[in-house]
Amino acid sequence: MSADPSEEQLRPIIRITRKKVIVAGHHGGSWKVAYADFVTAMMAFFLVMWIVSMDQAIKEEIAEYFNNPPSASVQSKAGISNLSMGGKSPVSIGVGVGLNAKNWRDLAMELQRENMVKADMNIKSRIASQSTVSGLAKQVEIKLTSYGMLIQLVEAENSPFFASGSAELPAPTVGILKLIAQEIGQLPNRVWIEGHTDAVPFGTGNGYSNWELSADRANAARRVMEVSGLQQNQIEHIRGYAASQLRVPTKPLDPSNRRVTIVVLFSSLSDEKAPDEKQAGQDKKEATQAAAIREHDAKNQSMELTMEKLHIQDMRPLEGNGPNDPLGIKTQVSDIMGIP
Repeated sequence: MSADPSEEQLRPIIRITRKKVIVAGHHGGSWKVAYADFVTAMMAFFLVMWIVSMDQAIKEEIAEYFNNPPSASVQSKAGISNLSMGGKSPVSIGVGVGLNAKNWRDLAMELQRENMVKADMNIKSRIASQSTVSGLAKQVEIKLTSYGMLIQLVEAENSPFFASGSAELPAPTVGILKLIAQEIGQLPNRVWIEGHTDAVPFGTGNGYSNWELSADRANAARRVMEVSGLQQNQIEHIRGYAASQLRVPTKPLDPSNRRVTIVVLFSSLSDEKAPDEKQAGQDKKEATQAAAIREHDAKNQSMELTMEKLHIQDMRPLEGNGPNDPLGIKTQVSDIMGIP
């Protein structure tokens, strides 16, 4: 049966169009490489500008940091890692981005104070929390001074840090020294350890006195602290003062005069420059003295030449020069000395 012609005319015509897609090659992300190069170049530029703005002392610190990073904080002239800035930026603590020498020293000192205050709090907290040493907490005195943090282990009646007349360390004293070493060992500052005794005469008949005893006690504290957390070469001095620096001068026999003092020293750029300035002053003084000696020698040489000329003139026949100078001596000497 054939289709109705009218139905074929009314049937819609459907056309299918397919778009031909041409796949291009991947771009490879080369723009990222160019952008990375640009960022690296900008970073290098600002790093150079920052270094150029620093003074010579800080440039030396930066060079030391890259040459020997592990020891940079210990050997730092400012007593801190000059690049880490204690974990804070100059802007966050109110210092201008362009640090001059004075601002740098002030910043270094402030950061050192903050670190020492934290160490102070940690030492006291740890001593109080450990039952083996908490009984001696009142005898551990810590305070900040103009030259650094002063830690004193002060003996009390019936509560000594050392055995009587000996440098032997009881277990509680060893425990306290270990705690102190673990805290100040995290600081880059130099350390002094000093031993003191009271005025009670001490002698064994073989020349061993309070001087040796105080030094031995300081040295005993050093041995414990060096194996308990202090950095290598962090201790700078060990001193024994005997009874020459009493804590209570009016009571020379007071047990509190017996003590071990641990000094954590402030350090700054100005402190390290001091020896150089002193040396420069000494060089200047020596140069001035050398110049004075040369001037004196020149005058002596000139005088010797003058006397030699006078001697030669004395060998010549003298002519008179009137009644006031019949031999002409005044005229010849004046000619030699250049006096009209």
